[in-house]
Amino acid sequence: MKKGNTTDTFLNQMHGTMLTVIVHSEQAKSDFEGTVIDIETTGEFCCDYPDSDSRQYQDVIPVIFGYIDKDALHILCAKGLQDIEELKANIVQLVPRLIRPLLAFNCSFEKGVLFHSCGMVVDFDGELNKEAYEGKREAITGLGIDNYDDPFCDVGLECKRAWDRGEYELSIRHNRSCLLKERDILLRRGCRGPDELRLYDPTAQYDHNPRIHPMRTHTITVGSRLLLGPPTGNTRPDLIPLAPPPAFCWFYGKHGVKLPVRL
Repeated sequence: MKKGNTTDTFLNQMHGTMLTVIVHSEQAKSDFEGTVIDIETTGEFCCDYPDSDSRQYQDVIPVIFGYIDKDALHILCAKGLQDIEELKANIVQLVPRLIRPLLAFNCSFEKGVLFHSCGMVVDFDGELNKEAYEGKREAITGLGIDNYDDPFCDVGLECKRAWDRGEYELSIRHNRSCLLKERDILLRRGCRGPDELRLYDPTAQYDHNPRIHPMRTHTITVGSRLLLGPPTGNTRPDLIPLAPPPAFCWFYGKHGVKLPVRL
C-alpha cells in the first residue's frame, strides 16, 4: 500500500467511530508531490521570545488541522474546547502518514504549534512564503490567485474569532481556501528552505546558551525517528528508527519554479 493511501484508510476508520470532530474531505487533483499543511489555532502568542524560539507558540492550540496532496484535501475541526484533545490525538496519528515532502506557508508556526501542543517534532521540507513576514494576501494578490470563497480574506485572526464563537463552518471554509491558495503558490513559484526554529521545553531551565531539552511527554519526530516516552530519570526516550520517507528531489520547471518530485 502506498504511504499516501494510509491517510484515507485512517480517515475512513475515523468516520466509522463516534467522532465529535468535524471531518471535511474533497477531491482536489493537483500536479505536485508531497503534502501542504495548514492549521488554525486559538490562544495567544508569547511575545517574550524571538522568532527563532518555539516558546512563542507554547500557548497556541490547534483547533483545525488541514492538509492537501495531489489527490484531495482533508480538514479536521474541533467543535469546542472539549474536542481539542481528540483533535490532537488524530493529528498525532495522521502526520506520520502524510506524503513527503511536507510543506507549509509558515513552517515555524506549524512546527512550533505541533511541538508544544501535540509533542511532535515535525521536520518540514519547504516553506511557501517568499520570505519571513510575507503575508498570504500579498502573495496571492501578486500571483493572481483566486480567493477560493475565503470568508475572512486571509485574515487568520478572524478565523480564530469565528471558531471561538462556534462558527465552525466558516472556519472550515477559511482553512479550505488556505490549502487551495497554498497549493497554487507552490505550483506557480515553488518553495524555499524552511526558516530555523529552535525547539525548547518551556518547563525547563536554561543557561545563557540553552540547548534543546527533551520533552517530558511522549514525543514523535516525523521524518526519520520515533521518540517513545516518557523518559526515565534524566535519559532521553529510546530512539527507534522508522522506515525512511519517500525519496524526492527539487526540480526546476518552467519559469524556474522549484517543485518537489519523487525519485
